[in-house]
Amino acid sequence: MTTYFTKSADNTWDWNVVDENDAVVYSSASAGNTLVFDTSGAQVSGGTATLGPLSLGAGTAAQTIEFALENTTQFANDSQVISQTQNGYGAGNLTNISIDNAGNVLAKYSNGEEIKISRIVLAKFSNFSGLQKEGASLFSATGDSGPPRIGVPGTELGNIFTNALEQSTVDLAAEFVKMITTQRGFQANSKVITTTDEMLSELINLKR
Repeated sequence: MTTYFTKSADNTWDWNVVDENDAVVYSSASAGNTLVFDTSGAQVSGGTATLGPLSLGAGTAAQTIEFALENTTQFANDSQVISQTQNGYGAGNLTNISIDNAGNVLAKYSNGEEIKISRIVLAKFSNFSGLQKEGASLFSATGDSGPPRIGVPGTELGNIFTNALEQSTVDLAAEFVKMITTQRGFQANSKVITTTDEMLSELINLKR
């Protein structure tokens, strides 16, 4: 949003706020909230207002914005900003998603904002050997394993180490069987090509 000022009388200024489409969302003249200064240039009244709820951008929830043009002065020189404070962020695009050691899923944006959008929880069983193997590194709970205790990462349930490679939990015997089967299948296919080539050669020889 953009704020601009219009002089309405001596030591009196109207201020207006417009959105990205140049539509006026607040007018101090209509609200009776103009900026008034004394003869020394110090602010006497006006400048504080509540705007909204406003829908800023597509898909965003309506927000209430507090405007406080405090310590505004009127001196006989060019206008300049002496100080300003901000408690929000400008528009930004998602640039990265990461996970910290506490299990928080962090969304980072181009405007410098970082938001915790979710958190990973861990489960622990009293009897790991009682879990039923489902294949592809998946296990399911059984009566022997007991119910899972679910909670956030910590000393009890374990820690999360980001940017670390977990040791493989695949079944080496099963993987070797798959590799040998694939190899034999490739050999069989190559034999088919060889046999076809020999048959075509014989066909050519018969014609001769």
